[in-house]
Amino acid sequence: MSKKIALLRRRDIFNYIEDGMFIRPDCEWDLLSISDTDKEKIEVGGYFMSEVKFKNPKISGYFTKFLDINGERSGFTVGVAKGIIRFLKETDRKNRSLIIQCSKGFSRGIAITNFAVEHFNSFEHPNVAAYGEPNQFVYSQLEKVYNSCNSR
Repeated sequence: MSKKIALLRRRDIFNYIEDGMFIRPDCEWDLLSISDTDKEKIEVGGYFMSEVKFKNPKISGYFTKFLDINGERSGFTVGVAKGIIRFLKETDRKNRSLIIQCSKGFSRGIAITNFAVEHFNSFEHPNVAAYGEPNQFVYSQLEKVYNSCNSR
């Protein structure tokens, strides 16, 4: 079964949560949230946990923080890459679709989307061309970490 990936901005994810999308019994979406600051990460993660997780325990969320710039100054570390890869594997194993939410734009989400579609065949590739270009540093780091973990 093909699973979907959707890209959303920060304001949109709050609307989805408030509309009750994640607590519907037939909801098949997990959430990967990318923030620029610890404050945003805590705000989105806390809201998700209080409004969703306790009402629908089958929903999973992963909340991380790194900047939308290329290079190590972004904060996109090997540990962040490993966490995202673990979450993607778990979402794939549970046969769930994925919402990727970025706090500012879409380039980090596009990089993760492209990586997920390439390495987890069951994800259906959305039309990401309208969203812009992927963050190449994020994509290359995910590839590097994935390949190093799978070459052992």
